Amino acid sequence: MEDALQETKYLIGHEKRPVFIIHPAELKKQSSLYPPLGLAQISASLKKAGYDPQVVDLLFETDLKKIQDLDGTNGVYILSFSTALVDRVREIISIIRSKDKNSFIMGGGAHPTARKEKTFDDLDIDLIALGETRIENLLDALHNDEPFTKLSQIKGIMYKHNGTVYINEPVNEWDNLDDVPIPDQGAFPLESYFKLKGYRELSVVSSRGCPYRCTFCQPILLNLFGPKVRFTSAKRVVDEIEYLVKNFKLDVIVFSDDTFAFHQQRVIDICKEIVNRKIPVLWRCQTRVGLRKDVLEWMKKAGCFLVAFGVESGSQKIHDNVHKEATVGMITETFKNCKEVGLLS
Repeated sequence: MEDALQETKYLIGHEKRPVFIIHPAELKKQSSLYPPLGLAQISASLKKAGYDPQVVDLLFETDLKKIQDLDGTNGVYILSFSTALVDRVREIISIIRSKDKNSFIMGGGAHPTARKEKTFDDLDIDLIALGETRIENLLDALHNDEPFTKLSQIKGIMYKHNGTVYINEPVNEWDNLDDVPIPDQGAFPLESYFKLKGYRELSVVSSRGCPYRCTFCQPILLNLFGPKVRFTSAKRVVDEIEYLVKNFKLDVIVFSDDTFAFHQQRVIDICKEIVNRKIPVLWRCQTRVGLRKDVLEWMKKAGCFLVAFGVESGSQKIHDNVHKEATVGMITETFKNCKEVGLLS
């Protein structure tokens, strides 16, 4: 009987299931105040594929009333979370299961990526997406007459079926980033973010992955984005900036790339594109030390006011021990150049 009930939740025919994208963050545990770009990307990709997802942002909620008020039957629920949010996610899942007996719950983000199949011991979850699995493929599989046959063919996922955990092959091919739709940040309560920050700022990610192997970051970035570092073209980056500034009247853009200025000529190309289009916005970024002075000059000219460098230590021994591939001399020279150019760092 239990097996029959387990199967029932996936007998959906061809009617589209309601899809809920849940941001489970807690304000007291946030280190930054931006809509989550991963979930915003999922929303954009699903809309492009013909779905109509509902975003549920819990950042400003303390009592999870938004989850309790959800009107979903046979719904698909998508959550991305870190280890710090596991207890909150467990509570969210418990509410969903009590309200929607035929729910299908997907998880992704840093915690499931690190814990992998052990996440099924942590949480009552149906599927884990690892790395850059295309979300529209997962939804299409769930709307097939034989969903588990389709799920078994999708790379980069783990799923639980009738008590057994199935682990598929990892993703080994990736999209051209220029073909990925602009993240749907407008689906989140932006005015609440802006009000709390005191100014209008959104984030942009123009690359995925990092070519370096610093021990305090890897192997998690490798698991999330794969071994190949990819970059959006300068034109596509500035198209996104222009879209955000125009539609949301921004004061500031922040580049959240792990290493924004790895390709220094690409940074110059982005800056020239911003200057040529006369986009009225300030911006900041995070990157490694070692930027040439002419690159910093172009950044300043294009509206950059602050560069956050990953320095970690002033000890060369520590840098060498964590495989940082940077020298104290590079740090000193880079900060000197920033001061001369007029960039905060």
